[in-house]
Amino acid sequence: QKEITESSSRISSNHSHLPIDLNDNQKKEMRSIGRLLVGLVIQYASEEKGEAILEKARKLGISYGKLCRNAGMSVSTTIETFNFYRNPILEVTFASAAKSPEAKFSKPNLYRRLDRFFNEVLVATVRAVEGNN
Repeated sequence: QKEITESSSRISSNHSHLPIDLNDNQKKEMRSIGRLLVGLVIQYASEEKGEAILEKARKLGISYGKLCRNAGMSVSTTIETFNFYRNPILEVTFASAAKSPEAKFSKPNLYRRLDRFFNEVLVATVRAVEGNN
């Protein structure tokens, strides 16, 4: 978990790849949503029952999507930004959870769970950017 948190901290403050300028409040809100999402993905990777966690993650996706829409980000830019942060979190979470002695899932099942988690969040995010939430 420490490895995941450190990785999240390194990437959460880097908004230099974004093609638009975000104000300080928008950056702060994005970081906050990102940190909450990291906490949820850690829970989801370690718990067998995850529907309640997924629902919280979807709500964060909606918040993120609204933030992106209000910042003037297009759907494609939102997806690019989401994936920029998703991939390192996914890789570190998978690696950490897969080698844990308390791992509840086989590697293929863990990968499917994490993939579903991020897909659910991304769909909620895109719907919010489009105004369909």
